[in-house]
Amino acid sequence: MELNRERLTLLGHLRNNCRKSLSEISREERIPLQKLIYNLSFLEKNAVKRYFSILDLGIMGYNLKLQFFLKTKKAEELRRFVLGNGNVNSCSCLQNNWFYLECFFRDMKELADFREALSELEVIQSEEHFVTEELKREGFVCECAPSQKR
Repeated sequence: MELNRERLTLLGHLRNNCRKSLSEISREERIPLQKLIYNLSFLEKNAVKRYFSILDLGIMGYNLKLQFFLKTKKAEELRRFVLGNGNVNSCSCLQNNWFYLECFFRDMKELADFREALSELEVIQSEEHFVTEELKREGFVCECAPSQKR
């Protein structure tokens, strides 16, 4: 798949704000609207998996954000647990049965319940890190839009 300058620019705008109109992008970037429509169609077939919203979970009452690094003997059980748990926002399988989890909790009780459930999965090693501030979020490819102010 070829990602020319126009496609990268369009992807950058979509990553920054997927609700932005193609007309607005066309004006800002001086790319003809028809070209943007063609490139968007191409990208939706070949690169864009889905559009989604990034929520401010703190406003919704999820004030604790933790990142877990876990190693377990029961990788498949942990995988099933993670996929069915509402506190887990994202999970990545790393090498050698290590997992990375990004989790949100309303309060310490919810976190304690989560830890207890994890203890039943024979976690060999674990690290927990409270996230106190996000410095950058969803930034990859956003910088491709040349007219964006940094």
